[in-house]
Amino acid sequence: MDRIYQILATSERGIADILMKEPNMPGITVFYEWLDADEQLAKKYARAKELQAEYSEGMLLQIADDSRNDFMETEKGDKFNGEHVARSKLRIEARQWLMGKLRPKKYGTEKQSIEHTGKDGGAIEHKDVSASDLAKKLSREELEQMAILAEKIQKNDT
Repeated sequence: MDRIYQILATSERGIADILMKEPNMPGITVFYEWLDADEQLAKKYARAKELQAEYSEGMLLQIADDSRNDFMETEKGDKFNGEHVARSKLRIEARQWLMGKLRPKKYGTEKQSIEHTGKDGGAIEHKDVSASDLAKKLSREELEQMAILAEKIQKNDT
């Protein structure tokens, strides 16, 4: 199993490709059954996929920096090879998309939102509390700290 994770984390190959082409590998169905049955294996697989995103990050730079086929020699001189440039762009975008799915917090481009709800998914309840009610709930030490803070704020305002 460690060999599977090592190959996965250090390549851009999918798990099916690895299992089908590498010698002495389980079938894809068996592999998925192992993941379902063993939480530790599933965690190692998830980590290998995260590392694969890191590996792809380096590949993005190599693809972007490789300009070897951006121009073709023709009888009339060098000609811009738009097909090669478009293919390189596609390769980069495919990797960016996959990286965003594998590590959305690090590589994702979609906006994430947080929704707050109250009890049982309902509205959040708000209660107005007076200073005297709040003071009753604070310890003596907390009240002293608030007084010190209020004094500092007052000094900065004048």
